[in-house]
Amino acid sequence: MTLHVEPGILYLAALLVSAAVCGFMGYLAIANSDRRGARTFGTLVGILLLWALTEIVELVTAEPSVAAVARRLRFVFVPFIPVTVLVIALQYTDREEYVSSDTVGLLCVIPAVTVGLVATNPEHGFVWIEGMMVSVPPFSVYEVTYRPWFWIYFAYTQVLIVLAVVLFVRWGVDAEGPYRRQAQYILIGISAPWLGNLIEISGLSDSPIDLGPIVFTITGLCIGVAVFRFQFLDLAPIARDTVVEAMQGAVIVLDEEDRVVDANPAARRLLTTANDDVVGHSVDDVAPAALAAACREADGAETLSLAIDGGERVFDVERSALPGRGRVVLLTDVTEQHRQAEQLERQNERLERFASVLSHDLRNPLNVAQGYADLIEQDDADDEYVDRVESALDRMDTMIDDTLALAREASAVTDPESVDLAAIAEEAWKTVPTGDATLTVTVDCTVPADRGRLVRLFENLFRNSVEHSSTSSRTGSGDSVEHNDSGDLTVRVEGISDGFAVADDGTGIPESEREAVLERGYTTNEGGTGLGLAIVAEIARAHGWTVEVGESEAGGAHIAFHGVEGAPGRETP
Repeated sequence: MTLHVEPGILYLAALLVSAAVCGFMGYLAIANSDRRGARTFGTLVGILLLWALTEIVELVTAEPSVAAVARRLRFVFVPFIPVTVLVIALQYTDREEYVSSDTVGLLCVIPAVTVGLVATNPEHGFVWIEGMMVSVPPFSVYEVTYRPWFWIYFAYTQVLIVLAVVLFVRWGVDAEGPYRRQAQYILIGISAPWLGNLIEISGLSDSPIDLGPIVFTITGLCIGVAVFRFQFLDLAPIARDTVVEAMQGAVIVLDEEDRVVDANPAARRLLTTANDDVVGHSVDDVAPAALAAACREADGAETLSLAIDGGERVFDVERSALPGRGRVVLLTDVTEQHRQAEQLERQNERLERFASVLSHDLRNPLNVAQGYADLIEQDDADDEYVDRVESALDRMDTMIDDTLALAREASAVTDPESVDLAAIAEEAWKTVPTGDATLTVTVDCTVPADRGRLVRLFENLFRNSVEHSSTSSRTGSGDSVEHNDSGDLTVRVEGISDGFAVADDGTGIPESEREAVLERGYTTNEGGTGLGLAIVAEIARAHGWTVEVGESEAGGAHIAFHGVEGAPGRETP
């Protein structure tokens, strides 16, 4: 037994489904009226609901006059459907500047004229000629013959639909993630009216049934799925054209629910997920905790530190609210500025230490000199007092030189020249009172450096070796050159894999004191300033080198400098 269903019943069922779908979508639009674009969508499905209801009235009535009124009533709002679809397309593709009252008013001119002409159509018949009831068992529909204005109106609606399709297609070509799924639903929805019109105009269907409410319901359904399933309009590509992909700063766009709406390549490198599809995900799911917290904060600015590629990077974070809802988070890498600020702070600290030395440390030898000078004046003393005054003044002179050097050598080397390491070492050796000590130079390379500072570095190292080293065979105190009565001290300048080193065969530096010797004020010599090796450390730091204090093969001091470009075994970048 074959089940036969009358075409009128099928059409009525389709209209009822359309009405139910539009009614449900309208309810969702009202319930979510605070969402961006929900009101425009609500207007669309409201018009579609009225269209379906008037078609149902026209189908089930047997009176031509009632059917004619239902058709005219339908044309009070149906002409505005293409305008509504185009407005949704403009809103979504970030062209809201065109959605002004003037622009929308202009778009509504032809639909408004159509409404007026339909209302007065019985008098002039410019839209259609009143028709007759045509059977669609078990019902009948009111069929009319369309006149010139209807085709003008029809052509206009097609132009608006085409514009909407073009906007969505241009955007959907490069869409990703939720955008791509949205694009698919929207394009299917907008293509449905085209398909219905093609069927009617091409004559593929000779049925008097109007497919309009059904195909446009498909449009409303697809847009509704995009609105409430894939957050259509909530995940609109806000200001996408202005967020340049090549921006060095990281840009993250969030909606009001802290979901990622957009992220440029610089921002994606900061995110924790390896998946490029970050759009639509909560910022907490795709960003480090510190970055997510910074993105969620209110408008304003702050500084954020993030671990990137094994290093610490510092970012200035700026947040700005969008005209609708949501916000843009801009992260600018300011790591170098922070390093410069820290370097400036260190320099200021050195200046403070310099002032402290001048105001306090120099006061003691000055007081000694002044005291002995008074004794000389009062007692007409012998040369012993004079020697002590001269010694105190000499110490002051040394402290002034070393303190000034410590302050001056700290600034970074910005204009290095290529210098011969061996020649610099031999030059420095000649300027230092070394007694009978000997120098051996085995290094043979040129390095980029500040020549004057490198000479001072070697001078201080040689002076430290001679004054503070003593061998087992040496007699005397061994605290200074004047006490070095033996010539068995050997100082060696040698190359290492990534730099150079100065070693001696003296008593060396105890392991517990090897870090302290590079600090300002550390000395084992009662008359020393404690600045010699501190100056060496500052000069090395100014060149970008690191200093390591150790023990030589002969058991003496071994001071190595690492990270030196042009050194033996190190490739120059």
